[in-house]
Amino acid sequence: MTREQNIANANFQRAKELLDAGRSIENAAREIGIKSKSSFENFFKTHAGITPKEYVLRQASERPFCFCETPLGLIRIEENNYGITSLRFIDNKEPNISTHGKGIYLASAKAQVSEYFFKRRKTFDIPLSLAGSEFQKKVWSALQSIPYGETRSYKQIAEIVGNENAARAVGMANNRNPIPIIIPCHRVIGSDGKLVGYGGGIERKEYLLKMEFEQK
Repeated sequence: MTREQNIANANFQRAKELLDAGRSIENAAREIGIKSKSSFENFFKTHAGITPKEYVLRQASERPFCFCETPLGLIRIEENNYGITSLRFIDNKEPNISTHGKGIYLASAKAQVSEYFFKRRKTFDIPLSLAGSEFQKKVWSALQSIPYGETRSYKQIAEIVGNENAARAVGMANNRNPIPIIIPCHRVIGSDGKLVGYGGGIERKEYLLKMEFEQK
């Protein structure tokens, strides 16, 4: 095997690691030195036989997951090799799909979420694997700094991430939070105190805030 082939194989393995960790396709391409999206797609398909998008979708479909019953309905939790990747409310279990609960982090995540709803836990200490832009990750990190039972406005979060004029962008990042509750986007409210914007529904946001205020 030539030196060029060794480098290409190493770059391919690195690209897979980045995608597995939740990095975007564009970010993975940049990190291995490929600037063009189409060039990266061709490079990846040459080595894997599928496009990077197909690879990401395949990996997501094979990730371990479990369900957690809560007072607000059923929650589905997913993980990859690096941590929890997703937490979302669902109306019903998907038909004909079994619960794959044998992941690395699922048992701890399910236990901690249950403890939170039973008012026995105020913070989480489970590894997270976040896929998003650098700005989104800054916002999600700022959300985790909001103490239990307290709220912050979108403007205050914008100030924390270093751009006081980015309240609208903060709202968008807040709405795209892939791991609500653990990353407490429900603690962000409007400057006028109104409960605006929550992917799980305003009723759930109101319930979570009321529960926390009563336990504070």
